[in-house]
Amino acid sequence: MTQRTLGRGLLALAMLLIVLWPAARAQAAEAMSYKFVLDVKQGTAVNEGTVPVVGKHFSISGTIWFRRYDLSGEIDGNDVKVTGDWDGNYLRAEGEVHSGTVQLDFGTTGVIYSAFITLAVH
Repeated sequence: MTQRTLGRGLLALAMLLIVLWPAARAQAAEAMSYKFVLDVKQGTAVNEGTVPVVGKHFSISGTIWFRRYDLSGEIDGNDVKVTGDWDGNYLRAEGEVHSGTVQLDFGTTGVIYSAFITLAVH
């Protein structure tokens, strides 16, 4: 009985160390810098900036060729997902952050020839 209790105590201690150890957890992002490139019939446009990350979510909005784009993203550890819309054309991408940055090629619908976004986590 004593051996079983000792084993449970060591297991609980090991789990507590994993939870409290800073290197074992993914750091929360405070901000996200981006460079968004959109290639359409009118030409290629580039917008860039920095947006705050609230919890695990961030939002990027702007105007390209007099039409609004809205992107929303989620960062969960090293995994990033971004979806959005430009003038009724859907964008979607996901990937993994390496050394604080990631470049995502969007799958698109409609009149978008190609689109990608580069993200840097702060």
